[in-house]
Amino acid sequence: MKKISLLFTILLILSCANDNKENDLTELNLYGKVKSVRTTTYYAVEKFNEIIIGEKTGKSTHNKYDKNGSINERISYRLDGSLDYKYTYKYYTKGDVVDVISYNEGKSSKVSYKYAENGKKIEENIFHSDGTDFMKITYKYDDKGNRIEKNSFMEGNLTSKYKYNYDTKNNRIAELSFLKNGKLESKIAYRYDNKGNRIERNSYMLNDNIPDYTHLYEYKLDDKGNWTNQIDFFKGKPYKIKERVIEYFN
Repeated sequence: MKKISLLFTILLILSCANDNKENDLTELNLYGKVKSVRTTTYYAVEKFNEIIIGEKTGKSTHNKYDKNGSINERISYRLDGSLDYKYTYKYYTKGDVVDVISYNEGKSSKVSYKYAENGKKIEENIFHSDGTDFMKITYKYDDKGNRIEKNSFMEGNLTSKYKYNYDTKNNRIAELSFLKNGKLESKIAYRYDNKGNRIERNSYMLNDNIPDYTHLYEYKLDDKGNWTNQIDFFKGKPYKIKERVIEYFN
């Protein structure tokens, strides 16, 4: 169980980092030559009609990138500031396949990515630490290069399916999750500002037309157009604040 949990952590990290073969920063909607991003989450507090930072909540992360925009180190810290994990990455390219080796506390794991001619990732294979197969993920895209489908398999059996819809600006506006039998399980709908930042997230279960949860977001941006402060509103009240410290290459 511990091995599976670790591999899911690696999968989450790498799937967020490698959607674009040329630049891993695009998934985070980051602009400019980003060198590193530190992200910390706090509870939001209303005081004298102002929204201020409260106590820290959850883990904080520090992602480091190379000059090509590929992640080469990810560090996570616990709430008390102690080290949670530290992953470093090495990339090995052969034709249309890129193998990514991650290292944590002397242990290594491997994820292999296959790309189409347009640079889009079409297949992902995750391996156990002993080199045996663990999971396979396939992706489909529309003619604009937007990912429209994601399928996950274990031992050849479909375990999950996601489908995605986009607006005319190629912003992902809907994420549909399906059960193994093909029935719709849940839906998430998004709205964006003119910078491509998500300003609303609505979560629906099954075929409900009324969202179970709605989150609204407000941002402060730096001179590159990247957000450094995000306020999350839940049930009409400020809920959490995320702060990002972004370092750029000269």
